[in-house]
Amino acid sequence: MSLIRSIRRCALVQGMVPRSFTLATPVVSRQMSTEAANIDTRRSVSPFLGSYPIKSNETYVAPTATVTGQVALYDKVVVWYNAVVRGDLNAITIGAFSHICEGAVVLSDKSLVPGFDASTYIGSHVRIGCRALVKGCTIMDNATIGDGAVVLEGALVEQGAVVSAGSVVPKGARIPAGEVWGGSPLEFERKLNKNELDNPVYASNELWALAVDHQDEFLPIGHAYQEVEHIEGL
Repeated sequence: MSLIRSIRRCALVQGMVPRSFTLATPVVSRQMSTEAANIDTRRSVSPFLGSYPIKSNETYVAPTATVTGQVALYDKVVVWYNAVVRGDLNAITIGAFSHICEGAVVLSDKSLVPGFDASTYIGSHVRIGCRALVKGCTIMDNATIGDGAVVLEGALVEQGAVVSAGSVVPKGARIPAGEVWGGSPLEFERKLNKNELDNPVYASNELWALAVDHQDEFLPIGHAYQEVEHIEGL
């Protein structure tokens, strides 16, 4: 295109081509532009090397989230905006009513030292906070991982335990049930009282209701590619 423009410029200078001459440009109709705008090429849930995520019909994966590879999402799991659940190296399981909040990253690992499972298991009614990192570890039911916290390979967060925001749980560490731990280096903060132990269940139910409202805001055409993939001959 730059060569054609140079030739045209020289021709104009020498008076060989009228000034009304213009280069041909592709014409895109208004209808075509509208149709192209309605096609959503984003794939929130996608396979990796033949491994497909398995998810319940009652889950919500936000349009800007990514779920790929060996991932199992149980009933009413929510993966919020810009979160990543990447099961490319090993399996990831996320139990019912659990929430992966905005910008959080959940990874598995290829292999750990003998005696540790390299997959990632997240139980039911678990909240993984915004911008948190969870990798190759086990998080039991009703646990809470605070915003920006890091849980590393081989760690175990027991039932109802809380990891405070910004904390780092080192490799192979264990957080006892019903306790709050925080900091870096990690240290014990306090025990949860009986009323606090039920908070994750109530919170996860409220977040699921909110996720349904978000889901209803998006038009079905945004997921049209899912229907096309099931049409024979395409």
